[in-house]
Amino acid sequence: MSEGSECTKCGSESPGGRCAQCSRDNRVVFGWAILLFAITFALSFTYNSPKPKPARQAYSIDWCAEYDVPDLRKEIESKDYDKAFRSIKYNTHDCASPEWNQLVEQVETALYEQVRVIPASEARENLALYKQLAQINPDKQLYQVKVAHYEKAARSSAASYSAASRTSYSRQCREIAATKWIMDWGVSHTAMSADEIIETAQIVSMLADGVRKHCGSNRINGEILSAARTHVRPPWIATEIASLEATFGGGAGLVR
Repeated sequence: MSEGSECTKCGSESPGGRCAQCSRDNRVVFGWAILLFAITFALSFTYNSPKPKPARQAYSIDWCAEYDVPDLRKEIESKDYDKAFRSIKYNTHDCASPEWNQLVEQVETALYEQVRVIPASEARENLALYKQLAQINPDKQLYQVKVAHYEKAARSSAASYSAASRTSYSRQCREIAATKWIMDWGVSHTAMSADEIIETAQIVSMLADGVRKHCGSNRINGEILSAARTHVRPPWIATEIASLEATFGGGAGLVR
Protein backbone atom coordinates (compact mmCIF):
# COMPACT_ATOMS: atom_id res chain seq x y z
CA MET A 1 0.00 0.00 0.00
CA SER A 2 1.36 3.39 -0.90
CA GLU A 3 1.92 6.23 1.56
CA GLY A 4 -0.90 8.22 -0.01
CA SER A 5 -3.37 5.36 0.46
CA GLU A 6 -2.16 4.84 4.01
CA CYS A 7 -2.75 8.48 4.78
CA THR A 8 -6.16 8.31 3.20
CA LYS A 9 -7.16 5.31 5.32
CA CYS A 10 -5.68 6.59 8.55
CA GLY A 11 -8.07 7.80 11.15
CA SER A 12 -7.91 9.28 14.58
CA GLU A 13 -6.74 5.98 16.00
CA SER A 14 -3.11 6.64 14.95
CA PRO A 15 -2.42 10.18 16.22
CA GLY A 16 1.34 9.71 16.55
CA GLY A 17 2.10 7.37 13.64
CA ARG A 18 2.77 7.64 9.94
CA CYS A 19 -0.68 9.08 9.24
CA ALA A 20 -0.11 12.03 11.57
CA GLN A 21 3.13 12.93 9.73
CA CYS A 22 1.29 12.71 6.42
CA SER A 23 -1.42 15.08 7.71
CA ARG A 24 1.22 17.64 8.74
CA ASP A 25 2.81 17.46 5.30
CA ASN A 26 -0.53 18.06 3.64
CA ARG A 27 -1.17 21.14 5.79
CA VAL A 28 2.24 22.60 4.88
CA VAL A 29 1.64 22.04 1.15
CA PHE A 30 -1.84 23.53 1.44
CA GLY A 31 -0.45 26.62 3.26
CA TRP A 32 2.21 27.21 0.58
CA ALA A 33 -0.45 26.87 -2.12
CA ILE A 34 -2.59 29.58 -0.47
CA LEU A 35 0.43 31.88 -0.13
CA LEU A 36 1.40 31.36 -3.76
CA PHE A 37 -2.17 32.08 -4.89
CA ALA A 38 -2.24 35.31 -2.85
CA ILE A 39 1.04 36.52 -4.36
CA THR A 40 -0.12 35.67 -7.89
CA PHE A 41 -3.43 37.49 -7.37
CA ALA A 42 -1.67 40.58 -5.99
CA LEU A 43 0.77 40.73 -8.89
CA SER A 44 -2.05 40.24 -11.38
CA PHE A 45 -4.07 43.12 -9.85
CA THR A 46 -1.03 45.39 -9.85
CA TYR A 47 -0.16 44.89 -13.51
CA ASN A 48 -3.73 44.79 -14.83
CA SER A 49 -5.20 47.68 -12.83
CA PRO A 50 -5.96 50.77 -14.95
CA LYS A 51 -3.31 53.45 -14.88
CA PRO A 52 -4.45 56.71 -13.26
CA LYS A 53 -5.46 59.30 -15.85
CA PRO A 54 -3.61 62.59 -15.84
CA ALA A 55 -5.53 65.46 -14.26
CA ARG A 56 -7.78 67.24 -16.70
CA GLN A 57 -6.46 70.64 -17.59
CA ALA A 58 -8.73 73.39 -16.30
CA TYR A 59 -10.27 75.58 -18.99
CA SER A 60 -11.07 79.11 -17.94
CA ILE A 61 -12.07 82.32 -19.67
CA ASP A 62 -11.30 85.81 -18.48
CA TRP A 63 -14.85 87.05 -18.99
CA CYS A 64 -13.94 90.60 -18.02
CA ALA A 65 -11.17 90.87 -20.61
CA GLU A 66 -13.01 88.93 -23.31
CA TYR A 67 -16.49 90.40 -23.02
CA ASP A 68 -17.17 92.99 -20.32
CA VAL A 69 -14.33 95.42 -21.08
CA PRO A 70 -14.91 95.47 -24.88
CA ASP A 71 -18.68 95.88 -24.41
CA LEU A 72 -18.28 98.76 -21.98
CA ARG A 73 -15.74 100.43 -24.26
CA LYS A 74 -18.17 100.27 -27.20
CA GLU A 75 -20.97 101.79 -25.10
CA ILE A 76 -18.69 104.66 -24.09
CA GLU A 77 -17.58 105.24 -27.67
CA SER A 78 -21.23 105.40 -28.78
CA LYS A 79 -22.00 107.67 -25.78
CA ASP A 80 -24.75 105.33 -24.65
CA TYR A 81 -24.18 106.07 -20.98
CA ASP A 82 -27.50 104.64 -19.81
CA LYS A 83 -26.47 101.27 -21.20
CA ALA A 84 -22.92 101.73 -19.89
CA PHE A 85 -24.32 102.35 -16.42
CA ARG A 86 -26.41 99.16 -16.59
CA SER A 87 -23.31 97.21 -17.68
CA ILE A 88 -21.50 98.46 -14.60
CA LYS A 89 -24.46 97.98 -12.26
CA TYR A 90 -25.24 94.43 -13.37
CA ASN A 91 -21.64 93.29 -13.84
CA THR A 92 -21.64 89.70 -12.51
CA HIS A 93 -17.95 88.91 -13.02
CA ASP A 94 -16.58 91.28 -10.37
CA CYS A 95 -14.29 92.97 -12.85
CA ALA A 96 -11.44 94.81 -11.15
CA SER A 97 -8.77 95.11 -13.82
CA PRO A 98 -7.08 98.51 -14.31
CA GLU A 99 -8.66 98.81 -17.76
CA TRP A 100 -12.16 98.14 -16.41
CA ASN A 101 -11.71 100.65 -13.57
CA GLN A 102 -10.50 103.26 -16.04
CA LEU A 103 -13.62 102.78 -18.18
CA VAL A 104 -15.85 103.05 -15.11
CA GLU A 105 -14.20 106.37 -14.27
CA GLN A 106 -14.93 107.59 -17.79
CA VAL A 107 -18.62 106.74 -17.37
CA GLU A 108 -18.67 108.51 -14.00
CA THR A 109 -17.09 111.63 -15.52
CA ALA A 110 -19.54 111.65 -18.43
CA LEU A 111 -22.59 111.30 -16.16
CA TYR A 112 -21.32 114.04 -13.88
CA GLU A 113 -20.89 116.36 -16.86
CA GLN A 114 -24.50 115.63 -17.83
CA VAL A 115 -25.94 116.37 -14.42
CA ARG A 116 -24.02 119.62 -14.04
CA VAL A 117 -25.95 121.29 -16.86
CA ILE A 118 -29.40 120.21 -15.64
CA PRO A 119 -31.24 123.05 -13.86
CA ALA A 120 -31.63 122.53 -10.13
CA SER A 121 -35.41 122.89 -10.57
CA GLU A 122 -35.47 119.57 -12.47
CA ALA A 123 -35.39 117.52 -9.30
CA ARG A 124 -36.24 114.14 -10.86
CA GLU A 125 -33.65 114.31 -13.62
CA ASN A 126 -30.99 115.39 -11.14
CA LEU A 127 -32.00 112.62 -8.77
CA ALA A 128 -31.85 109.93 -11.47
CA LEU A 129 -28.29 110.85 -12.49
CA TYR A 130 -26.98 111.35 -8.96
CA LYS A 131 -28.36 107.94 -8.00
CA GLN A 132 -26.41 106.40 -10.88
CA LEU A 133 -23.27 108.25 -9.81
CA ALA A 134 -23.74 107.12 -6.21
CA GLN A 135 -23.96 103.50 -7.33
CA ILE A 136 -20.85 103.80 -9.48
CA ASN A 137 -18.86 105.53 -6.74
CA PRO A 138 -20.60 104.98 -3.38
CA ASP A 139 -17.63 106.40 -1.44
CA LYS A 140 -18.04 109.91 -2.82
CA GLN A 141 -19.85 112.01 -0.23
CA LEU A 142 -21.04 114.61 -2.75
CA TYR A 143 -23.25 112.09 -4.54
CA GLN A 144 -24.89 110.91 -1.31
CA VAL A 145 -25.67 114.49 -0.30
CA LYS A 146 -27.15 115.27 -3.73
CA VAL A 147 -29.31 112.14 -3.71
CA ALA A 148 -30.77 113.03 -0.31
CA HIS A 149 -31.44 116.61 -1.43
CA TYR A 150 -33.14 115.74 -4.71
CA GLU A 151 -35.15 112.88 -3.20
CA LYS A 152 -36.72 115.39 -0.85
CA ALA A 153 -37.28 117.86 -3.69
CA ALA A 154 -38.81 115.19 -5.96
CA ARG A 155 -41.24 114.04 -3.28
CA SER A 156 -42.25 117.59 -2.57
CA SER A 157 -42.84 118.18 -6.28
CA ALA A 158 -44.95 115.02 -6.60
CA ALA A 159 -47.03 115.98 -3.58
CA SER A 160 -47.76 119.39 -5.11
CA TYR A 161 -49.86 117.87 -7.91
CA SER A 162 -53.49 118.90 -7.49
CA ALA A 163 -56.51 116.71 -8.08
CA ALA A 164 -57.28 118.86 -11.11
CA SER A 165 -54.14 117.61 -12.85
CA ARG A 166 -55.60 114.12 -12.95
CA THR A 167 -58.98 115.12 -14.32
CA SER A 168 -57.36 117.35 -16.92
CA TYR A 169 -56.24 114.27 -18.89
CA SER A 170 -58.48 111.74 -20.59
CA ARG A 171 -58.79 108.16 -19.40
CA GLN A 172 -57.01 106.91 -22.53
CA CYS A 173 -54.12 109.32 -21.92
CA ARG A 174 -53.76 108.15 -18.32
CA GLU A 175 -53.82 104.46 -19.27
CA ILE A 176 -51.16 104.86 -21.96
CA ALA A 177 -49.03 107.04 -19.68
CA ALA A 178 -49.28 104.45 -16.89
CA THR A 179 -48.25 101.66 -19.26
CA LYS A 180 -45.27 103.70 -20.42
CA TRP A 181 -44.27 104.36 -16.80
CA ILE A 182 -44.16 100.63 -16.10
CA MET A 183 -42.10 99.96 -19.24
CA ASP A 184 -39.72 102.84 -18.43
CA TRP A 185 -39.31 101.47 -14.91
CA GLY A 186 -38.49 98.02 -16.27
CA VAL A 187 -35.89 99.36 -18.69
CA SER A 188 -34.26 101.48 -15.98
CA HIS A 189 -34.11 98.86 -13.23
CA THR A 190 -34.00 95.45 -14.90
CA ALA A 191 -31.08 93.64 -16.52
CA MET A 192 -32.01 92.66 -20.09
CA SER A 193 -30.42 90.84 -22.96
CA ALA A 194 -29.64 92.66 -26.21
CA ASP A 195 -32.74 91.20 -27.90
CA GLU A 196 -34.97 92.18 -24.97
CA ILE A 197 -33.62 95.73 -25.01
CA ILE A 198 -34.39 96.09 -28.73
CA GLU A 199 -37.90 94.66 -28.34
CA THR A 200 -38.65 96.80 -25.28
CA ALA A 201 -37.31 99.95 -26.97
CA GLN A 202 -39.76 99.41 -29.83
CA ILE A 203 -42.67 99.09 -27.41
CA VAL A 204 -41.60 102.18 -25.47
CA SER A 205 -41.34 104.14 -28.72
CA MET A 206 -44.91 103.20 -29.68
CA LEU A 207 -46.16 104.13 -26.21
CA ALA A 208 -44.39 107.50 -26.44
CA ASP A 209 -46.21 108.17 -29.70
CA GLY A 210 -49.48 107.30 -27.96
CA VAL A 211 -48.72 109.67 -25.08
CA ARG A 212 -47.98 112.51 -27.50
CA LYS A 213 -51.21 111.82 -29.38
CA HIS A 214 -53.62 111.36 -26.46
CA CYS A 215 -52.01 113.57 -23.81
CA GLY A 216 -51.15 116.41 -26.18
CA SER A 217 -47.56 117.00 -25.11
CA ASN A 218 -44.20 115.33 -25.57
CA ARG A 219 -43.07 116.88 -22.28
CA ILE A 220 -45.13 114.27 -20.45
CA ASN A 221 -42.94 111.50 -21.87
CA GLY A 222 -39.91 113.08 -20.21
CA GLU A 223 -41.76 113.45 -16.90
CA ILE A 224 -42.87 109.82 -16.98
CA LEU A 225 -39.32 108.61 -17.70
CA SER A 226 -37.82 110.73 -14.90
CA ALA A 227 -40.46 109.52 -12.46
CA ALA A 228 -39.91 105.86 -13.39
CA ARG A 229 -36.15 106.16 -12.97
CA THR A 230 -36.58 107.57 -9.48
CA HIS A 231 -39.30 105.10 -8.36
CA VAL A 232 -41.92 107.87 -8.14
CA ARG A 233 -45.48 107.23 -9.29
CA PRO A 234 -46.99 110.45 -10.65
CA PRO A 235 -50.21 110.98 -8.66
CA TRP A 236 -52.28 111.66 -11.78
CA ILE A 237 -51.61 108.11 -13.09
CA ALA A 238 -51.00 106.31 -9.77
CA THR A 239 -54.41 104.62 -9.89
CA GLU A 240 -53.81 103.29 -13.41
CA ILE A 241 -50.32 102.05 -12.48
CA ALA A 242 -51.69 100.17 -9.46
CA SER A 243 -54.44 98.66 -11.62
CA LEU A 244 -51.96 97.44 -14.23
CA GLU A 245 -49.68 95.95 -11.56
CA ALA A 246 -52.63 94.18 -9.94
CA THR A 247 -53.61 92.73 -13.31
CA PHE A 248 -50.20 91.76 -14.68
CA GLY A 249 -47.99 91.69 -11.58
CA GLY A 250 -44.67 93.48 -10.98
CA GLY A 251 -43.70 96.78 -9.48
CA ALA A 252 -42.90 95.33 -6.05
CA GLY A 253 -40.93 97.65 -3.82
CA LEU A 254 -41.65 100.84 -5.75
CA VAL A 255 -42.02 104.10 -3.89
CA ARG A 256 -45.59 105.26 -3.73
